Amino acid sequence: ELEMSSLHSYVMPLKAAYYCYDIIYSVVADLFGRNLRRQLSLVQMTQATRNILRVNEQLSDMLSDWRELNFVDISRLSVFITQQDADPSSDLIREVALEMEQLFVKQSPLEVYFEWLDSVIEKRVCN
Repeated sequence: ELEMSSLHSYVMPLKAAYYCYDIIYSVVADLFGRNLRRQLSLVQMTQATRNILRVNEQLSDMLSDWRELNFVDISRLSVFITQQDADPSSDLIREVALEMEQLFVKQSPLEVYFEWLDSVIEKRVCN
């Protein structure tokens, strides 16, 4: 009886450690899988975007759609959502929209869009 109890005292911590390892492994594997899928999705979206930005007809359609956006309504909605006391006809949205339109017109490569977006975030959000 003493040997069985002694063996039990060794086995139970090992069993608990195995279960903890199994849970941690499952969580890490799940997180890794999600992160890998997210990265693959970003790579695929980037490749698709590169192709779209190279085709003049598609770029022209995007520019046309961009110009049809109602930035006054977008500005009003953003003021409503953020509950700020800002002028809904703010120059900020017009300025950002104009910069984006200029990127379309110049047929800028995707890297330029990333750099522009970084600068917008740094100027408008971080400051």
